[in-house]
Amino acid sequence: MNNKEYVLKLSRFFRKHHDPKQSKRMEHYMRDQFKFIGLSSPNRRTLLKQFIQENGRPQQSSQLLEIFKLEEREFKYISLDLASHQLHKVVDSNRIEIYQQMIAIEPWWDTVDIIASKLVGSHLKLFPKQIKEYTSKWNTDADIHSIWYQRTSIIFQLTYKDKIDTELLFSYIKSTMHNKEFFIQKAIGWSLRQLSKTNPTIVHEFLDQHQHILSTLAKREALRYLTKKGKLSDDEDDDDDTDDTDDE
Repeated sequence: MNNKEYVLKLSRFFRKHHDPKQSKRMEHYMRDQFKFIGLSSPNRRTLLKQFIQENGRPQQSSQLLEIFKLEEREFKYISLDLASHQLHKVVDSNRIEIYQQMIAIEPWWDTVDIIASKLVGSHLKLFPKQIKEYTSKWNTDADIHSIWYQRTSIIFQLTYKDKIDTELLFSYIKSTMHNKEFFIQKAIGWSLRQLSKTNPTIVHEFLDQHQHILSTLAKREALRYLTKKGKLSDDEDDDDDTDDTDDE
């Protein structure tokens, strides 16, 4: 089965399960920006498992990209699930080019955050020489989707724990912290919150140094973990949202 046949067969397989009522609910949740088949995550993954058993997994990066380009939003999630499964099985330095293209295709937090923190983050652990080549470009990208490339440059290290390059992270935050765009400020806060789990002192120092520039949103998000763990007094952060996730 060639690339085109595989993608066509997959699209037909999933579209047979279109649920009009569920798709409307999902479209409404995503502000009616995208079209959905109407599959919940558990159902989508069950169907994907069935499809793989019958047809195998995609063998080429180009297939992942073609699946990602299909109209309904679920196909982007399917593509990302397939790519995630290959993270440590397909070692290809050129895969970063696929991720870079994915970021710009109908970008929103639901896809970009997975691409950034899981796919790009894992890839750059394997190919650290590519880090500055790509992330510095994304951080200063000026095209129409620049906020999503900038967000990626800020959050790709979310899973790096004590291996976070703080100098690089802080430089990317400094270059974007004047941007009041919600998704940038949330990314700044999220990345600092993750860093605070392994290096609370440096986060506190950074916030003190830039408290008059960083938005209230960024500072609140950055302090959520420290407040939850009782490492700050209540009057330093009055946010009562202790959920340690970044749900937009």
